[in-house]
Amino acid sequence: MDDNCAHGTDNRPDPPRLLGLDGHWLMVLDRDLDRMLPQEGCALLLGEPLGPTRWRLRWIWPCLNSWTPPEERHRRFLIAPAELVAAQRWARDRHWQLLGSAHGHPAAGAEPSAFDLSMAWEGSLLLIRGQAPAGLGAWLARGAGEPPLPVALGE
Repeated sequence: MDDNCAHGTDNRPDPPRLLGLDGHWLMVLDRDLDRMLPQEGCALLLGEPLGPTRWRLRWIWPCLNSWTPPEERHRRFLIAPAELVAAQRWARDRHWQLLGSAHGHPAAGAEPSAFDLSMAWEGSLLLIRGQAPAGLGAWLARGAGEPPLPVALGE
């Protein structure tokens, strides 16, 4: 595995302040995450930088929650390394990048938990669909112990 696969990121511009996406991708994400309830559904986010602080979501790659033991999937998720590598290769063929991951919080809001942040790689995007309360949040993971940066969503 090369360094880019190991870290989940390619050479990155400045962190995004805006994630551009259209309503179609939100419907795809909602459908895929809702299908997994009451477990945490998960997906990979593929796209590209469009400027110094703007990224564009081009594709949502639905994934299977492979967390073990399965009884904890209502509060934990894990994307298998093979899925991560396959999605990254597919994205590179289109000149896109792996931007981060999305997942649902069946019993919480759209803010990343301490566990979410501990599992995210530095510089990755976390898109979280909360159910209690309902909402959608986008965050940029930073170094260990640093709070995530909020990322605005737009067209």
